Amino acid sequence: MRRSRRHFLAAATALSVVLIPACSSGPAGGSSPVPDPSTSAQATARLLAPGKTAGFQVLRANVPGKPVKAQPFAPPHGSLDHVCTFLSSPSYFTPGPSAGAGESFALPRQQQRQYLPLPPSWFEWIDVYPGTEAAGIVRALPALIGKCGHFVFANGAIGSVRIPAREAAVPLPGYGSQALYVSVRLLSGVPGKFWADDWIVIRSGRTLIFIDGQYVRPIGSAQDRMTLQLAREAWQHYSAA
Repeated sequence: MRRSRRHFLAAATALSVVLIPACSSGPAGGSSPVPDPSTSAQATARLLAPGKTAGFQVLRANVPGKPVKAQPFAPPHGSLDHVCTFLSSPSYFTPGPSAGAGESFALPRQQQRQYLPLPPSWFEWIDVYPGTEAAGIVRALPALIGKCGHFVFANGAIGSVRIPAREAAVPLPGYGSQALYVSVRLLSGVPGKFWADDWIVIRSGRTLIFIDGQYVRPIGSAQDRMTLQLAREAWQHYSAA
C-alpha cells in the first residue's frame, strides 16, 4: 500500500514537471479508552469498509500478514529540503508497526472527470506500535514540520525533480488521544492551483490512524473537506469497534 502511494506521487510530480515552466483530540498526552488492535486482522476489521463512507469507493485493503517486530521511529535528517520531502507523507517516515493494515479510496468514476488531469485519491493506514512509540511520533511531528514553511520537494523516484513546496501542521481536536492536520502544497502547472498532499494522523493509545490524500486544489490554506470527512468517518468506525 505504501508503495502504491509512492507511485501515485511520482506520477503527480512527473505531470507537474511537464506543466511547470522551467524556473529556478486535542492536547497531547491524553489517553483513549478504545482498545488497540493486537493483530493485523483486527486492524483490517477497523478499516473503513464499502458503504461506511458516503461518496467514496474503497479500492483495496492489505492482506493481514504475520506479526513483525516494530521498528523505532527515526526522524528524517539531512538538508531541510530532504527532511521536509520525507515529512510530506507518512508513507515516507513512519516505521514498521507491530501490526497494521491499509487501504485506498477514490471518488466514483463519474466524479473523477471534474478533477482531471489527476483525480484525487486517499489512503488509510492503521498502525499499532509498542510502548510509547506512537505518542512519540505524534509529539515529534509539529516541531519537525514547523521547519517546512518553505522548501523544495525532491522526488528521487523520478530523477532530480525539484518543486517549490510548503508544509504546516496544526492540532485537530476531537479525535482520539490527539490528532494533527498536516497541509502539504506543491507548486502545480495548473493555473491558480497547487498539488495538495494533505494528511491527518490520529493517535488512539498505541495506534496511529492515517488518512493521506492527493489531489489538485485552489491555492490557499483551507483544510480539505473530503479529507476531513474520511478522517471523521474513519475515527467513528475505528472507535466503535
